[in-house]
Amino acid sequence: MGRRVNSLTFQATGGASVDGFFDKIVKYIPSDVMAAWTAAIGIIAPSTPPSSSDKTVLWIAFAFGTVFTAVWTWVQTKDPNQPPAVRQIIACTVSFVVWAFALPIGPSSILQLQSKWGALLLIGWTLVLGLLKPDPTNPPANPGP
Repeated sequence: MGRRVNSLTFQATGGASVDGFFDKIVKYIPSDVMAAWTAAIGIIAPSTPPSSSDKTVLWIAFAFGTVFTAVWTWVQTKDPNQPPAVRQIIACTVSFVVWAFALPIGPSSILQLQSKWGALLLIGWTLVLGLLKPDPTNPPANPGP
């Protein structure tokens, strides 16, 4: 299973089968980056609330994680016969931000937000991801015979 979300257009040109609800959720959540983020916050600020120096490092790590998610998703979904999967790149990047805010240490603790709001946002965002469709205006550049 590749990382790129397969649409009806992709299937019609001889690609893989269309991704269903759960396949899309798996592909729209950057679990590899989230695992790295979870390890990083455990190293940077192992206790709550984080110290002021930990807060600065957490913001830098969060900014890096956000940019890295977009670039990493672009690399993983890159196909020489297709344009960039822009919707998927955006969805994965937003997923990283939502997941980072849902965890008790990180941006939510720095901004002193109640973790229940991040958790509720995470539930809603994850359910919406399964409904998100790939960009239909991005058909493969070289359709099959």
